[in-house]
Amino acid sequence: FFFAITMSAVQGQIPSPVHVLSSRRVGDNVRSEMHRPWLFIAVGLSCTSMWMVALYMVGGTNQARQPTTNLVAQHRVATTVQHQHPAHQQETPGLRAVANDQEPANIEGPKFATGTTELLSIPENPIAQGHGNRESRTMLQETLPPKGPLIPAVVGTVFVVLGALGGTILARVQSAQQRLVSQPLLKVVSDGEKSPASKPEADRILLSRRQFQASAVALTTVPALPAVAASAPGVPSSRLGSLKVSQIIQGHWQLAGGHGREPFDDPSANMRNHYNAGITTFDTADIYGGSQQFIGQYLASDRPEDAVVCTKFCCFNGLDRIDRNYVRRAIKSSINQLGVKQLDLVAFFWADFKVQNYVQTGLYLKELKEEGLIKEIGVTNFDVKHLAELVDAGVPVVSNQVQYSLVDRRPENGLLNYCNEHDIKVIAFGTVAAGYLSDKYLGAPRPGQISNYSESLYSTSIGKAGGWKKFQELLGVLDSIAKKHEVTIANVASRWVLQHREVAAIIIGVRNSKHIQENVNIFSFELDDEDLLQIQTVLQKQNPPQGDIWFRERGLV
Repeated sequence: FFFAITMSAVQGQIPSPVHVLSSRRVGDNVRSEMHRPWLFIAVGLSCTSMWMVALYMVGGTNQARQPTTNLVAQHRVATTVQHQHPAHQQETPGLRAVANDQEPANIEGPKFATGTTELLSIPENPIAQGHGNRESRTMLQETLPPKGPLIPAVVGTVFVVLGALGGTILARVQSAQQRLVSQPLLKVVSDGEKSPASKPEADRILLSRRQFQASAVALTTVPALPAVAASAPGVPSSRLGSLKVSQIIQGHWQLAGGHGREPFDDPSANMRNHYNAGITTFDTADIYGGSQQFIGQYLASDRPEDAVVCTKFCCFNGLDRIDRNYVRRAIKSSINQLGVKQLDLVAFFWADFKVQNYVQTGLYLKELKEEGLIKEIGVTNFDVKHLAELVDAGVPVVSNQVQYSLVDRRPENGLLNYCNEHDIKVIAFGTVAAGYLSDKYLGAPRPGQISNYSESLYSTSIGKAGGWKKFQELLGVLDSIAKKHEVTIANVASRWVLQHREVAAIIIGVRNSKHIQENVNIFSFELDDEDLLQIQTVLQKQNPPQGDIWFRERGLV
């Protein structure tokens, strides 16, 4: 029982009282580290329960083997023989003797006729009461189980202790983080001493990744601004079915962890800054830590008029058991966390297409759309074959969120054409390859150490495309184009993706507000034919993209 409850909490079906100690995002997957105090406690309780069952069974068996004289001497039978059918009403001499308080002769244990049942009271422990004799001590020792069942008990105790220690350590860490955040920020001055930060810096609370994971409530110190309509003309919009989305989408996947240690701005203030700059659409998911709750808090406080939230319904475990009720619970959970009555866009992710349940699951989402819980349905990381299966089954897909950049051009292997033919828009993430496509790496040696999953993912893409030397050639061309338009390499890389007509929007990570103006500059220019030719020429020197969407991550190429 304890183990089943804990595994449900681990899979996110019910909230866990003790949060995850460590988890990192793998693409759209979450690889949970087995460092969960509840899991240790559950395993310990399960082992302890096994020991108790063994104790009862073995002890009961040995006790039944003791002479009935010993039992009668310590405790009288106070129950009667119950018969299941009148035809079986028989009474043995041994039972008659017991009923008459007589010593039955030569009877080892009660003997019953067919269909009878005897209920025996459990004798009290005479030794514990202080008046046991040698015979009773011998009997109790014989009724104890052998040493074998003690093994689960020892293992169970170890797991319970580990779980308790883990929970205690986690609580202390989170308490320390809360104290650090609640104190004024400190800055290091030139002489190496620490002094309280200035008021603007104190208003900008920096939250660590683990604090975002551990907390379900945003720590907001920036005063809430009145609701305003996004009027910044610099960010155009696109259509996703009935939705109007900004062509830059606020990406909040960093809240899932494993994407670097750069500090976060206060979430509501950060979202407000991007919204006021014209970036009115939000990207989140049910696996992105507390991102849905943070967005929900911002929506509740500011009530932005035309904000659009694109979330995800991600399926990883128990794929063959996902049914209509499971899908409904997951969607209702996202609705509750966001504090809305209807989800704008739900992007559907399926971990293993070998499990043939994704089409039916997509149809369950269609039912919820028809019911009014979902406005539009999208997918994420679906290749052409499996996307076509959904569409052919009648699932109204309006978008496919995929990785697309100058170092990962797999959408060009059929997906862009299919989406163009079926009026499905591409939402691209990874357009700057976790910062590799930026001025920072121009002329720089290849990083010797990969610090987070995102860097690992895009470093692999660079290697598949031809390696660091060819990547530097690409950066050189992008740099010349950037100087021509007075923008950055990252602007040129993102603009190249956006100028594909199949792409409705790009997702850019927004852990803080310091890159807002740079991101908006994406729309200050367009790549002309000369620019596109230069880029195409250097891309032809690279290795062509291999496989369809997410094939490499699924181990298919």
